[in-house]
Amino acid sequence: MRMTHITRGFAGVTLGALALSGALAAAPANAADIEFVTGIAPNESSYLGWHEGYVNAEPAFALRWDGLELGLGGVDSQVLNGLVASGAPGLPITGTDLGSLITSSETVVLEGETYLQVPVTWNGGWSTLRPGTPSTEADGDYALTDEWVSSRPLGAIAANTPTALSDILAALDAAGTVAYSGFGVLSTDPATVESLTWNGTTNAFWRSVADIPVTSTVYVTAGEIRPDESTYPGWHEGYENATPAFAVTGAGLELGIGTKSQIINGLAEPIVDADLASLIGSAGVVVASGSVSYQVPIFFGAENTFTTLRPATPDAGFGLDALWVSSKAISPAIAANTPVVLGDLIEAIEGVGSVTVLAFGVQAEQPATVETITFNGVEYSFLPAPVVPSEVTPGGEAAPAGALAATGFEGAGFAALGGLVVAAGVALTVLARRRAGQSA
Repeated sequence: MRMTHITRGFAGVTLGALALSGALAAAPANAADIEFVTGIAPNESSYLGWHEGYVNAEPAFALRWDGLELGLGGVDSQVLNGLVASGAPGLPITGTDLGSLITSSETVVLEGETYLQVPVTWNGGWSTLRPGTPSTEADGDYALTDEWVSSRPLGAIAANTPTALSDILAALDAAGTVAYSGFGVLSTDPATVESLTWNGTTNAFWRSVADIPVTSTVYVTAGEIRPDESTYPGWHEGYENATPAFAVTGAGLELGIGTKSQIINGLAEPIVDADLASLIGSAGVVVASGSVSYQVPIFFGAENTFTTLRPATPDAGFGLDALWVSSKAISPAIAANTPVVLGDLIEAIEGVGSVTVLAFGVQAEQPATVETITFNGVEYSFLPAPVVPSEVTPGGEAAPAGALAATGFEGAGFAALGGLVVAAGVALTVLARRRAGQSA
């Protein structure tokens, strides 16, 4: 049975408005727990934990946003999770109980073919057990009637000879003193494994994306959006339009009026070493009419190269598997304004160096109306703020009526975008950290 990987982006209709936001993967229903694999040792010098079981001159595996890639460069790769230290005896078990572990396990393969690997020992021998045929995208679970092989002779069972798994397990019980030392996957050709479930735990190889919940709502009024970019921090128009192409009305933020418009909120405190996957994956926009593109301006790399990230199409969504574009080339493989999977785009940007998020907003080529924009745990609403009822104070005086919630202005302090380059490295609050420990 193939476990469907939940798409991390969605578009849905909410109260007559199109709501686009990120969605995170949920733990599989058949797993009691989920653990994200964030690092794999390149060799077996330390057996305990995730490691490569073969001696390869160059790593033939890589952890990427969508899973574990194996067989890179045309080289066999065997990635194992050692459950004991080097030289230590394995975990005692019976063949029958080992069969229960194997048949309750599941390998989710996105592409290519892989083999489940189970290193075992018995009284006087050792071997690695694996299925006789590999797991593919359509088949990643196991049964006692499946044919498996033992890499070494086991009783009357010859090495590498397809044999019913139940017979192999019976031979282990007959040999006695059975133990196993880990589990993992093997690939002889390029393949991608999303997860491996073993003993009730799903070991996830895809990138863990932290959800940033919305904790507050900020109401943005017409007077808080400047008509140009002479001062970058705060809400402003990103295009040089002779006549304003936007307005805040009772229906929300109207933009693209007469010409294209880009309404951006420049952050007074740019987010240094930003976790783009979490920030974009938790972002969202509610569009009442028309089409808009979300905008995320950033600096990246040692030279603080400026680019703006946006969905390839207005309804592309915010999941790592959605198509996005960068206004500047990221690498020879990722050209400017070319649709690419967001996960690949983010990994390419992070591979160049540090990331600083400067702003967020929306862009429209034609008339559109936006009700709310969500970014980094804050919902920015362009709808009228609710009116707070008047209250009579103990002295008999009425408190001011119509009090508004906090506005969306982030505060001035930078005269222009160029000032952010220097300030980002010396006096800014670090709001997010890029996940570390992923193997290259």
